[in-house]
Amino acid sequence: MTMFVLTLALAAASPEVSLRDIGRDGLLRHIPDRTAGLFIESIRGDWYYARFVGPCQRLGDSYGLGFEASPNDQLDRFSAVVAEGERCQFASFVKSDAPAKRKRR
Repeated sequence: MTMFVLTLALAAASPEVSLRDIGRDGLLRHIPDRTAGLFIESIRGDWYYARFVGPCQRLGDSYGLGFEASPNDQLDRFSAVVAEGERCQFASFVKSDAPAKRKRR
């Protein structure tokens, strides 16, 4: 719960950004933040955080995500992901630090 609250506070304080040319440059990986959002690492090693408008219930169970970029091939606050048929609209898209590593049980 603490990570979620901290993530929301950081996202609110950060300016909106866009990640251009995702079809060409690509994305390295993505890490779910439970159902609230998604950490995304670009091929250049920069991290971003996409906060969803509402909970994305199928995000954690999804092996693959479909990214719906803006018409000019960029990820921004108008983009979305599709997780096992569930479309998850971004509410914000900001530059971020890498997500905290989770402790193994």
